[in-house]
Amino acid sequence: MNKQTSMKIDLELSGDSFEAAARLNLGGICEKEISFILNSDLDILSVTDGEDVSVPYIKNGELIPVFRALSQKILVKRDEPFSEICIRYRGSVQFDEEKKQNWHNAVTEDFVSLNWYSVWFPEDISVDIESDYVFVKNGHKWTVVKAEYDGINDVWVYGNKGFDPFNIVAYTKEKLSITENPFMKVFFIDESIEEAARGCADIYCEIINFYNNVLFERKDIPKLDVVCAYPYITSGGAYKRKDLMWCVSPGSDSLKQARLFAHETAHIWCCGADCSSWEDWLNETTAEWSALLFALYKKDDALFEEIIRPAVDSAPGLPPIKTADGSRPDGVHEKGTALFYKVYKKYGYETMVRMLQCFDRLKNRNTEEFIAALRAMGLGYAADILCEEIYK
Repeated sequence: MNKQTSMKIDLELSGDSFEAAARLNLGGICEKEISFILNSDLDILSVTDGEDVSVPYIKNGELIPVFRALSQKILVKRDEPFSEICIRYRGSVQFDEEKKQNWHNAVTEDFVSLNWYSVWFPEDISVDIESDYVFVKNGHKWTVVKAEYDGINDVWVYGNKGFDPFNIVAYTKEKLSITENPFMKVFFIDESIEEAARGCADIYCEIINFYNNVLFERKDIPKLDVVCAYPYITSGGAYKRKDLMWCVSPGSDSLKQARLFAHETAHIWCCGADCSSWEDWLNETTAEWSALLFALYKKDDALFEEIIRPAVDSAPGLPPIKTADGSRPDGVHEKGTALFYKVYKKYGYETMVRMLQCFDRLKNRNTEEFIAALRAMGLGYAADILCEEIYK
């Protein structure tokens, strides 16, 4: 009986770079070749088998995967089969907004943020990985969010508990500040964030109450860990993974806080469409309109305008939502938000509520099923507006 396949990464942080050893165990299965991708800025030091014998590998071109950085394609291949390999590599994956690469990633002396977007670890591996761990060395120096500290080995152990695999956020203990309440825990370094960190719990609670008691089917919401990247990253948005939210900061005022938390929290319900294709417009549009409905519910005109105006203004210059090859075009977020706005202007708040509730109840989350479900619940007039734009 085969054991689980696994990837365990030893990660050593050093100033503005890191060194890693990714150990891939095939669970007793033997292969003659394995392929994966890795950020093109990372240097591979060696590839060895379970006996520490060198295994040949070749760089087989480059590609830019959806949402991710420029990556090198690696093929590990030899005549003798192997059941384990270790890839040692080093480098850095710093976020660069101008070049649009390595989103939300930083490696510094005091703050480290590593995630799937940068391909800092082997991705798109040709075998399925069932178990995943990261061991952050020199653990006494760091606090790693969502990880557990192993004092005997001085490592932080992360993974295999339903978290986003290999999503590492670490702060040096001497500079880390934490503010906590029953709803969230906020991690930050820069003292300018402290007031915002303490104040965002109230708006977050309002948002949860609206989504749970008015807009969507009720869910149990676990306590949220909010990790702040400022001042090491100062732009580039936010993302949410289960009960962790990454952001630059919680926002300098209540308006920015409401926009941030309303959209990201909505993804608890507004998800499930293929985010690597044009169908991602459903995830982003329903999340943005959840935030807009929250603004309308509160009669907060400033928040509504803060969200809707950029989308409406930019939509005419963006490519169509549906692409001929099924790929994800730029601007599906704004394009879809502006399209829903056409429905809102004609039919109002209650129709928008019903549309989002329709998506929330949808089992197969794609445009065809969504349109059919809208018609089935008597919202054919809204479906017609969507179809006229999407399928023109």
